[in-house]
Amino acid sequence: MKEIDLILISKRYEEDEIGQRIPVEEERTVPALEDAITRNEWSAAGQNGIKAEKVIYTSVINYEGEEIAIVDGVRYIIYRTYNGPSYGRHNISEDEIELYLRKEVI
Repeated sequence: MKEIDLILISKRYEEDEIGQRIPVEEERTVPALEDAITRNEWSAAGQNGIKAEKVIYTSVINYEGEEIAIVDGVRYIIYRTYNGPSYGRHNISEDEIELYLRKEVI
């Protein structure tokens, strides 16, 4: 596991001069730990057509429901979160959350 700066991206919408809703992204950086996906997660995600890439651990107070994250300059979709007793390699406490990432397809 390694310590990282995780960039979380939230979206809000503004209207332009003709009334179209334009998405505006807002970034914020939080401390986190990065780990590799377990074989069980990789298999379960694959059965749902998802190519799991990373699992990130951060304090639950850092996460506000964002759906996009950036790690080492690469954009990812947060496809699943988990907050509870962990059975993976990293035993998380109640104040931590697991964020499961897949690459964003543009």
